[in-house]
Amino acid sequence: MVKQQLTEEEVIKLQQLQQKTDIAIQELGKLALSKLNLKKQYKSVKQDLEVIDQERSILAKELQEKYGDGSINLATKEFTPS
Repeated sequence: MVKQQLTEEEVIKLQQLQQKTDIAIQELGKLALSKLNLKKQYKSVKQDLEVIDQERSILAKELQEKYGDGSINLATKEFTPS
């Protein structure tokens, strides 16, 4: 087989494609890290919401024991028995 020399234009095109590929791979890596961080944040916020729900349940039970069944209007700060 006879080796043939690539033209300068072909080499430049190949180099540009390689650079674009490298950039795309780097971006995928950054996105993968961002995805991991988002998953961690999601899990953390979800755990926070679970704690808030537990606190809400405890407070609701305390208020029900104190005031009985009814509803609370936070805007007026009033309890209305049912």
